[in-house]
Amino acid sequence: RKDHEVVRAREGFTQNYRWTKAYIAVSHARLADPDSIGRLFLVDTLHTVETVPTFNWRNVSATVRVLGESVWVKAPHWDLPASTGHAEGKIVWGSDLPVRYAIRIWGDTVSLNDVSWVYPTLPRTGGGSMVLDIKNEKNLQRLDYAITKMDVRTVKSRLFGDMTFETGGPVLAVHDVKLRADPVDGMKRTGT
Repeated sequence: RKDHEVVRAREGFTQNYRWTKAYIAVSHARLADPDSIGRLFLVDTLHTVETVPTFNWRNVSATVRVLGESVWVKAPHWDLPASTGHAEGKIVWGSDLPVRYAIRIWGDTVSLNDVSWVYPTLPRTGGGSMVLDIKNEKNLQRLDYAITKMDVRTVKSRLFGDMTFETGGPVLAVHDVKLRADPVDGMKRTGT
């Protein structure tokens, strides 16, 4: 894929992540190192363009705490061009293990146009709400994107329920699918 920066390294392949056009206003920062209570950043406002995944973050407010090889983030607000929500989570690295993720993102209002990069035929019109958990607790080599409480409308269709996408294996896996569509393409159910 030309939109990802994947390069060959001694250990195999690595991926570069980039954030550009960044603006950040931090009202408080604790930088002492070493510090038994860790570093702390109170972010009043953050704007940045992220390349992978492709997001144009705006109006992010967050508390970020870094202690050793762990970072905790609590973001009571974030915006994309046409979406908004809040998030919290933890990322841990080190100990000769893959990076461990436990992140929950609430999409209070999600525009399909903001996430259309996920799949080429995903509609760009419509939207809804959802909760997204990003984690790799079962297999540290594979990353689960668990969507729950999804309620999305596009064109004349509505889709709601839960599903999980798993990356990092030989193919993209989809599991724990509990979805309902009503209506699909504007067709209404008839009968009982």
